[in-house]
Amino acid sequence: MSIYMMDKTNLETGLSYARMDENAKIILIQDGLYASPELFEGMKVFAFSDEVTERGLEEILPQSIERITYDEGIDIMTDEKIISFC
Repeated sequence: MSIYMMDKTNLETGLSYARMDENAKIILIQDGLYASPELFEGMKVFAFSDEVTERGLEEILPQSIERITYDEGIDIMTDEKIISFC
């Protein structure tokens, strides 16, 4: 399993790789939070709670995108291959 970290700039490329990995987990960072949620249908997607709050997206971001703390993000990334598209 791999963790795909994505911002909006490289989202299209990152998603093309993540879609080939049936066990992919995606962590949206920075402006990646503004991507259309429909792009991630059927995928496990996370966003850092602090970044969601900083951008005022608490009410807008769908619940299908799981909010996590930075510590939880580290736990998710531990022992996983990390592929960064940032």
